[in-house]
Amino acid sequence: MSQDSAFQQPLIDFVETRYPRKTSRRLENFFLSAAFFCWFLLGILTLVGIRDSITIPWPFANRVLLSLFLLSTFMYFRMYTRSTAPTKIEDLIWINFMAGAFMFVCLLGADLIPSLVYPSEKLQTPFSQDIINHFKTGFTAIFLANTFYSFKTLTLYRKSSYLIWLWNFFEPLLLTSLTIPIFLPEPSHPFSLGTGIVLLALGLLIVPHLKWVAYLNFSQKLIGLLLFLLLFLISGVFLHELYETSWLSESNQITITNDLTKPIFIAGAFTFISSYAATSALVLLFNLPTSSVVEQKIGEVDDFHKLISNTQTAEHESQISKILLDNCVAPHLADAAWVEIFNDDSHTDLKEFKTRNMGNDEAFTMKAIARKHKLNYHHELTKFRDVRHYLNGGQKKVTRFRSLVMIPLSFQGKPLGLIGLVKKTPRGFGRELVRNFQSWTDHASVALVNNFNMMKALEHERSQEKIKIAKEAQERLFPVPKHWENNPVIQFAGSCEAADDIGGDYYDIYKLSDQLSAVVIADVCGHGTEAAFSANQMKGIFQSLVQVAKSPSEFIFYANNALFHCLERGKFVTLSILYIDKEKQEIRIANAGHCPTLFHSKEKDEAVLLKAQKKLCLGSIEGEGYRPYLQEQTIQYQAGDSILLFTDGIYEASNFNREQFGLDRLKEFMEQHADLPPQIFLEKLKREVNSFSAVSGIHDDHTCVAIKLK
Repeated sequence: MSQDSAFQQPLIDFVETRYPRKTSRRLENFFLSAAFFCWFLLGILTLVGIRDSITIPWPFANRVLLSLFLLSTFMYFRMYTRSTAPTKIEDLIWINFMAGAFMFVCLLGADLIPSLVYPSEKLQTPFSQDIINHFKTGFTAIFLANTFYSFKTLTLYRKSSYLIWLWNFFEPLLLTSLTIPIFLPEPSHPFSLGTGIVLLALGLLIVPHLKWVAYLNFSQKLIGLLLFLLLFLISGVFLHELYETSWLSESNQITITNDLTKPIFIAGAFTFISSYAATSALVLLFNLPTSSVVEQKIGEVDDFHKLISNTQTAEHESQISKILLDNCVAPHLADAAWVEIFNDDSHTDLKEFKTRNMGNDEAFTMKAIARKHKLNYHHELTKFRDVRHYLNGGQKKVTRFRSLVMIPLSFQGKPLGLIGLVKKTPRGFGRELVRNFQSWTDHASVALVNNFNMMKALEHERSQEKIKIAKEAQERLFPVPKHWENNPVIQFAGSCEAADDIGGDYYDIYKLSDQLSAVVIADVCGHGTEAAFSANQMKGIFQSLVQVAKSPSEFIFYANNALFHCLERGKFVTLSILYIDKEKQEIRIANAGHCPTLFHSKEKDEAVLLKAQKKLCLGSIEGEGYRPYLQEQTIQYQAGDSILLFTDGIYEASNFNREQFGLDRLKEFMEQHADLPPQIFLEKLKREVNSFSAVSGIHDDHTCVAIKLK
């Protein structure tokens, strides 16, 4: 255990630190019961001990019970205050005052209520005086215990090791002094006097420790001042009542049962409480003039925290500029302000420009003054005591403001924006205010950078989420093996490798009958998520159209009309579609601006490009205007012939020397490997293209479909 920890666990806290909360609660109840029992026995002694005699029977038992009653009361409040003390200083002061005021009312009631009920001559008897004094003893003990431990909580606020050591000596000595009257009834005994002097000295050493005062604002200090003055007066009333009762008993030659003026304990406790209340009131009084400065500094810290927390929740520049305006006008005593947020490093390209309590033309007038004097206000603090000295007659009518301060927002030398403050009075921004504003802009710049980084992170997260959704959609875009396995017309294999995370290429196979199949390949302009979502739109359209279109050209005509209304303006789709008829041993092919198709004849062992003479991308022209661009080509085939469909990313793949893979290489590759099964053919083709373009990487989607005719 460290030294500080040892100081925080003094002997006086042994019970509290060694026992769990349940046991502590039981001890509270025990001390409360013990205090009530001792007070009740003291009352019994009062009832049976005084009738016609002025001497008190059993004086030793009386002193023991009185000491036990005071000790039990103090121990109860010690444990109770520790477990229920509020965390706020102002709440603790209020609760302490309310408890003291209630005991004060009870003390006055002990004198007033009997005088209203009984004649005055009956109240002058020793028996009546002792009964009243018995209740006063209880009220005084409760007041002392509650106030003492409330002041302890305040004293040990922001405690030091020295203060803990001092208190750990003062409190046990005070409680131990309760045993002195049992054996030494007279307070004039040298031991009693010595103990009292030590208690007085320790209490006076503890009293000046009032660090909690600095954590109150002006209104809290003012209320605390009044409450501590009242507590000081209440403690004085309690002390006056004790000594007045003692003086009356001596003047009337009556010995009261419970004389609280005898124990050194009472003198030490009252001295500490009265001194602490008076000192607190004086310190609060002298701290009132400086409260505004402290509150301002605390307010600035709060503003910084609010600024940082609020900018972290903003999602775009307009929200950020509004937050900056909200946090800079009132705290810096400005009449109006404007905020600029730059786009990257450009001072002329603004992401956001917003004003508060002033027009845009007034803000531009202020900036024009700085430009006129060739001041670099984008990088340095700019201040004008009275801008009207620099304006002509016409310009003076434009603005109402006189004082101007402009401070750039920057982080690690990179300009982020600009904040300008204006006031209607000349020389409105003093040196301290400007210094505070400059410190505020430093924090604002950090908050702005944090927000920009967070916005980028959120944007990246949204982008990744879009990509994830698009990937999931694209996985369902391409045909699954069951669509082409055991197809009686063709053997089929397809492959798509996107340049980005996802792409806009698409291919599919449709079994129209046992003797007729259709294959389509398409390429949406561009790549990325937008192209992928457009490809997903095509899938549903094509699956519907292929069921009604009787020929490839008819399919393209219907597809063009549908995509014209679906795609954004400027977007287009290229497409090739094949109808393969096994019964007629023919292929009908139509092209809509797509790449040529490679056909390999097994008999001739030659690959040829099937090129459409007229071609126009889908989505370019609406309706009948597209028909002149339709053309369909028919070729005959034999079993064993092959077809290769591909997108431009295949043959346009380039190497480090910007040399393209080209159609000739593709044609040559097909002639060399046409006898391979479609899936193996595609795998080998992908390796060939990737090997060719490995230096420069993939810049476009690579999609191809290999078909072996049966």
